[in-house]
Amino acid sequence: MKNYSFSVLAIGLAISIAGFSKKASQQWLFIGTCASEITDYTKYALNRLGEGCIAVGDIPCIISAPESIDTPAELQFFFIGKSAADIMDLASFKHMSDCTK
Repeated sequence: MKNYSFSVLAIGLAISIAGFSKKASQQWLFIGTCASEITDYTKYALNRLGEGCIAVGDIPCIISAPESIDTPAELQFFFIGKSAADIMDLASFKHMSDCTK
C-alpha cells in the first residue's frame, strides 16, 4: 500500500508540473522594414540575445516559433502555408513599418 501511495503521489506531481511548464520556443527578430517582407524567412534572425521591441505597429518585431525551429531553413519550412496575418499572430511584439511600399 505504501508503494502504491507513493506512485500515485509521484504521478500527480508529474502531471501538475507538466501542466504548469511553459513550452520552449525560439525567438526570431524581424529585420525587414516593410509589411510585404513579413513572409520572407530571410528577413528574420534568431534572437539569441533577447533583444526586444516596445512599440505597437503593423509589422512583427519578434515572433515565437517552436523550439526546433533554429535555422533559417527550418524557419522557411515553418512559414509554408502561413499568411502574413498568421505570422503576425506569432509576434510577441510589433513595430511600425519603415517603408512606403
